[in-house]
Amino acid sequence: MNVITRLQDELATAGLRLRKAQARGEGRLTLEIGTGDGPVCAGQWHADADATERVAARTRALCGAQSVDVLARSEERR
Repeated sequence: MNVITRLQDELATAGLRLRKAQARGEGRLTLEIGTGDGPVCAGQWHADADATERVAARTRALCGAQSVDVLARSEERR
């Protein structure tokens, strides 16, 4: 299974849909995420979980605690 398919599956479990993904360097994608016909928001994917946490922490510090939601992979949710 490739990264895009995994992202689509993981987002679907949260009621979201991957509308667009663009490579932004090795191990990193920028995402356009939506809820079918609802609002669209930006997202990021990092191959490195530590990078995800660093970016999320910086965004929360700048934009507030409610500005970021990190979706864990299904095997991490168990």
